[in-house]
Amino acid sequence: KEAMDRDPRYEMAPLWLARTYGSMGQLRNQQAVLAKAVALNPLEPVVVINASEAASNVGNTVEAERILERLLAVAPRNDMALRTMAYLQYNQGRLDRALQYANQAYQAEPEGTSNISTLAFMLMQLDRDVEREQLLKNVSLNQLSDEFTQIMRMRQCNFSLLPHYQKFIDESLKTQNYEPGSQGMFLPAGITLINNKEYAKAIKLLQIPLADDDKSANGAQALELMSL
Repeated sequence: KEAMDRDPRYEMAPLWLARTYGSMGQLRNQQAVLAKAVALNPLEPVVVINASEAASNVGNTVEAERILERLLAVAPRNDMALRTMAYLQYNQGRLDRALQYANQAYQAEPEGTSNISTLAFMLMQLDRDVEREQLLKNVSLNQLSDEFTQIMRMRQCNFSLLPHYQKFIDESLKTQNYEPGSQGMFLPAGITLINNKEYAKAIKLLQIPLADDDKSANGAQALELMSL
């Protein structure tokens, strides 16, 4: 707030204040602050995308779309905005339009892992498995660990697409090692074992990052692993 008082035209200050409001659950305040940031710079992608998501979070999907459409009118290949629009359409049940925007984001930046993951997710929702498998054919697991975890938690995938997890599972069970930040591998690996009905092995794997030491998962990470 002090930064905003000192320089009312610096649009990043309200962005950071909005993040604080968001972490406090004050979604209306978050949206109001981001609306001010958009007014300062209506074409700054990071500000615009955050403002669109904030509007969507309080149920104002019309405003969320309007904000994104204004940016896309002058930057039609901005992959972040296209991805955001894809999920906005998905959340409203417009799967065909969601796939269209996801494909545009992928075409704009084919190497972007978030673009690949978003397109794979939308293809999966429409049961277009052949296209999804072709998309992921030459993508390494390490590239997609975080994003693909989100996909798998939404809906069961064809786990034959994830052969590299077996190596991770075997090494983890052998060494009993857990490195901070590797939670993105433990979750889908655990899901893979559960899907294969290897329940005892899944329990042993998931207990590794829940060990009582300084390197173990904690907070929301631990809750996710424990719930699985």
